[in-house]
Amino acid sequence: MTSSKPVLSNEREVFMDILRGFAIFGILIANLTAGGLGWGPNSEVESQFLLPEWDKQLDFVYTIFIEGKFYSIFSLLFGWGIALQIKRGETSGNQSIGIVKRRLMFMLLLGAVHMLIWPGDIVLFYAILGFFLLPFRRFSNKTLVITGMVLILSPIILYAAKIVWPWVNIPAEILRSAGQYTDQYFSGP
Repeated sequence: MTSSKPVLSNEREVFMDILRGFAIFGILIANLTAGGLGWGPNSEVESQFLLPEWDKQLDFVYTIFIEGKFYSIFSLLFGWGIALQIKRGETSGNQSIGIVKRRLMFMLLLGAVHMLIWPGDIVLFYAILGFFLLPFRRFSNKTLVITGMVLILSPIILYAAKIVWPWVNIPAEILRSAGQYTDQYFSGP
């Protein structure tokens, strides 16, 4: 068993690095609009020079291309990066699972601290999901494809169920009410 060391420049996945930089730039744009800088879909600015119909169209474009794509790309890269670490570890004879678990633990701690500063943190969620998905590496390709399809279709089925049976929304409404109460309690009258 050899020791773990950083990847050499000639072993890097250049396409992955470029895609990661592109995704981080998109997430930066998304976070700037969510940060209350006075522009973007969350702004409430009024002026005679604003075009509300164009704003609606641009909000749609923003949702599709910024929130809908960059977060997806970043999520894909997270999984791809972990899979690549595990595969390289297996190829070189290293026990890479321990390294991946340590990195996920660091992400978990970093995400928990960051959650105190920015409520839109996703690092904590990635770490939790990473621990949950580690056992999937032992599944067959067929099982992974079926599981992936079920996970992709689950939100669609859940949204359809919420439309057909409104009582399915009750747990979400209870959590939303509890969150609003907590927020009001701690922020004062």
